[in-house]
Amino acid sequence: MAPGAPIGAGAPGGVLQQNPAALVAPETTPAAAPQPRAAAAPARTAAGPAAGGEPDVVAPQDRPQARRAVPKSAPSRRLEEGDLVCGECGEGNLPTRRFCSRCGDSLAHAEAVRPRWWKRILPRRKPRRAEVAAPAADGKPERVQRRQHRRSVWPVIRRSLAVLILVCGLLYAAFPQVRSFVDPRVKAGRAWVQSALFPDYAPVRAVTATGPVSDRKHPPVMAADGFTNTWWSAPVAKQKMIELKFQEPVEPKRTLIRGGIVGDLRGSQRPRTLHLVWPTGRTQDLVLKDHTDGQEFDLDSGGPVTSVQVWVQDTYQNVESKNVAITEIELWSEKKD
Repeated sequence: MAPGAPIGAGAPGGVLQQNPAALVAPETTPAAAPQPRAAAAPARTAAGPAAGGEPDVVAPQDRPQARRAVPKSAPSRRLEEGDLVCGECGEGNLPTRRFCSRCGDSLAHAEAVRPRWWKRILPRRKPRRAEVAAPAADGKPERVQRRQHRRSVWPVIRRSLAVLILVCGLLYAAFPQVRSFVDPRVKAGRAWVQSALFPDYAPVRAVTATGPVSDRKHPPVMAADGFTNTWWSAPVAKQKMIELKFQEPVEPKRTLIRGGIVGDLRGSQRPRTLHLVWPTGRTQDLVLKDHTDGQEFDLDSGGPVTSVQVWVQDTYQNVESKNVAITEIELWSEKKD
């Protein structure tokens, strides 16, 4: 073989003998497959067609669906106080809803169902709140006090009274028989209340006044003559009593007594205790103060009477006089229509 000739020239077998590794394929790392480029979205411009003269492609869009009108009709359930009435369809919704349960419209401006007229008249009860008691100082668990939201009977009572008053007023206005039955009783009740709160009295005049013992110059009749410059006088050591008699049966309710001699405190002894005896069997004691001004007392005769006995039980003593004196005894009874 010539020195400058190639190795495999003229002898193909010689290459395999001299370099057997030439038959083995070298290991190569496979190259990663190229990723496809994402197609660029066509740009929408308002300038018109592109430089090539072709218009931009616009993706088709959905047409806005027209809202189906819901006819207004009666609500599907009974409306309760506070329900929200939809302005589009008229459906009643719970106060907690924001959209109509029938048509889906907003309830932001929906009208709420007002309470009935008789509920608006009655006072509303304040909402109840649960109250929890503070723990005890000794650390022991204290019973928690909560107000239970139980149904109260007071609203029912108030409503029942309102309905009862309304019905009674309608009956009174519609039937004359009801008015003829009610009017006399209402008048009598009003008179009784007026007499109890604002009593009106009329004077009771005694037709005679007598006593077992008295001064000749100052007989018992002078204690019932209506004057303050005359008086009844009797010795302290004897029976000291005046009996007043009336023309017809009366029921005295008040009395005014002027003990002693008006204008002359030292001129006689003044009565301290008067004992009244009524024909009905009742008795009454009146305790007077030591002065000659008029003193008022309530009386309880137990019914209409025709007389009364006034006994002097005790006196305010005076060393200058041995007689007891009463200037005036006035009686009043309630006026009758």
